[in-house]
Amino acid sequence: MAQIAELTCHICENTNGRYFCYDCHIILCDKCKKDHYKYPANKHHTIKEYNSKVLPVKYECEQHHKDYLHYCQNCECLICSECITVEHNGHVFKDIKSITDNARKTVLDAICNLKTKQQNSTSAKDEINSSKIVKIQTDTEKFISEVHCLSKSLKEIIETEVKTESTFAGDFLNLEKTKLESFLETLNESVDVHSSIINKLEDILLEAHDVTFYFNQAKILNEIQRSESDDIPIFEEVKDLQAFETADFIDKVVEKINIKHGIR
Repeated sequence: MAQIAELTCHICENTNGRYFCYDCHIILCDKCKKDHYKYPANKHHTIKEYNSKVLPVKYECEQHHKDYLHYCQNCECLICSECITVEHNGHVFKDIKSITDNARKTVLDAICNLKTKQQNSTSAKDEINSSKIVKIQTDTEKFISEVHCLSKSLKEIIETEVKTESTFAGDFLNLEKTKLESFLETLNESVDVHSSIINKLEDILLEAHDVTFYFNQAKILNEIQRSESDDIPIFEEVKDLQAFETADFIDKVVEKINIKHGIR
């Protein structure tokens, strides 16, 4: 049995009171409890061990200020001796103990029911703490991880396609630029050749001696005839880079995504 707190005895005032008299509404120690029963008037008093969890109260009929003796089944309330002959005359009465016995059973049933519910709540709480929270935490982490993995995969596919398109554009630039630079070099050589001949012709025009002019101009004109085969080459038109097609790029990316992730 749990240790019961001792209070001050109302008779001897020692701090070892352990009992409560419901009739006198006082706290008693062991000795005063025995002495209390020695008086004939106290012989039928109800003295119980004091329960510190429940405040002892002396209940009596509020109307007649007498102890309750019976339970009125008609009115469903406790009544005193005077109530029997006045307000509850002719009603059906029951012994208080039988009523309280039933009430105690009801309380015990309620305690049992509440303990079952408490146990169920505790089990549910333990399950939530041990598995439910862990599961949603694990599921959430897995979900986020899969999102990041997919995001990384999609980025790699897009970056690969971007690299392919960029490489294509770079190769196109290098090829067409090389062709233009080669043609420019040919044009520069042609310009230099013609510039040299023009200079020679301009110089020979300054020759005053006719015979010397004749032979020199003939020689230069022969050079011109030989250089006609080196005339300006035909220019090969440079191709235009096709405009970037957003729809085509997306289609290629989507197709690779479908293939890699088995969507279809």
